[in-house]
Amino acid sequence: MNIGIPESEDAALVCEIFLKEYEKGLGKGEQPVFPNIIFRVKKGVNREKNDPYHYLYKLACRVASRRMNPTFMNLDADFNKFYYDQGITPATMGCRTYICSNVNGEAGTKGRGNIAPVTVNLPRIGILAKGDTSKFYKLLYAKLELSREALMHRYNVLKKLRVKDLPFVAGQGLMMGSEGLTDNDSIEPILKNGSWAIGFIGLAETIVAITGKHHGESEDSRKLGVEIISYIRDYTDKLIQETKLNWSTYATPAEGLSGKFIIQDKAVFGEIKGVTDKEYYTNSYHIPVGYPISIKEKIDIEAPYHKLCNGGHISYIELDDYPTAEIIMDILDYAYKETNISYMGINFHIRYCKDCGTYLQSGVQKCSKCGSHSIQGISRVTGYLSLDERFGSGKTAERADRISNTDNHTSAYSDILKV
Repeated sequence: MNIGIPESEDAALVCEIFLKEYEKGLGKGEQPVFPNIIFRVKKGVNREKNDPYHYLYKLACRVASRRMNPTFMNLDADFNKFYYDQGITPATMGCRTYICSNVNGEAGTKGRGNIAPVTVNLPRIGILAKGDTSKFYKLLYAKLELSREALMHRYNVLKKLRVKDLPFVAGQGLMMGSEGLTDNDSIEPILKNGSWAIGFIGLAETIVAITGKHHGESEDSRKLGVEIISYIRDYTDKLIQETKLNWSTYATPAEGLSGKFIIQDKAVFGEIKGVTDKEYYTNSYHIPVGYPISIKEKIDIEAPYHKLCNGGHISYIELDDYPTAEIIMDILDYAYKETNISYMGINFHIRYCKDCGTYLQSGVQKCSKCGSHSIQGISRVTGYLSLDERFGSGKTAERADRISNTDNHTSAYSDILKV
């Protein structure tokens, strides 16, 4: 649910009450996992103290400081502002679907989505390249071509479906392109308005395989990371012109693939330090979760990828326990005023008593109010919240390795406050 840009006082009231009700939690105050909420931040609307709906932004930060939701989307990022200035308000389905441009019709989000993604295992290409960047790009191009073939195959299969096969989304005109279609018509007009995404996983491990250091450790590696994803984006942009379909580059969330790909690669290549020596590949372009880095540095390094990954993206900051609303706003103010980053989540580990709903600090195994040992943990996988026990094996291992972006370096919060 994308909120925060009301077009009337009534809409603002709905937004306010929705956030306050979400803040209350479920029956005993338990943490809601869904809906996923995205609060859109915009200068002149809600970002600055004198903006008419700044009180909604403050409320959203307060709710996020307790509930980890909403996440936040920056409408002043230049690729969002481009559409906003045309009267089109961007929205995102969390980290999974960002869509605005449309080669086959009206730009915008209504009635559109990501039809199908495919994900490239970047670390395997990095291993096979053996430090040779020219060889890496040749191998990457071959995988991109294979990805194109796979998605075009899906397109050609799906276009054989008729409107009557999808009576709700197509038959009732919910999808762009379904207007005026009859029961026996092909759904191809819908497919032409959706997006087709080529995603990637493990950029950090890929760069280590090529250079020995990931993009948080070396300026050269940082440049190489942006160059690799720019190469993928150039490829998907070219496909738009060649096929007249909406292709995009996708920062794959990889809840399952993070564990599956590395198991396969470890079986073939063995354990390679910094690449296959754990149980998961790092999410998309993210800095490895166990690497000590300040909030500011993490934002600065990951920000350029948001514009490149026009099919979906997220960056998150990992904090200890429950931050204050002011800390969340300070982090967002730096990110949204000083960089071109778009979609962000502020992570911390939620733990509460399932018997009475009392929220607990990290490490506490017994409820301080009722004495119960029935404690529920909730974390953010990528863009979505999940019960701890429902993580896949790869993401479970990743969560165990996560360190706060204030660990092992001095005054990470003050870095933000000084900017």
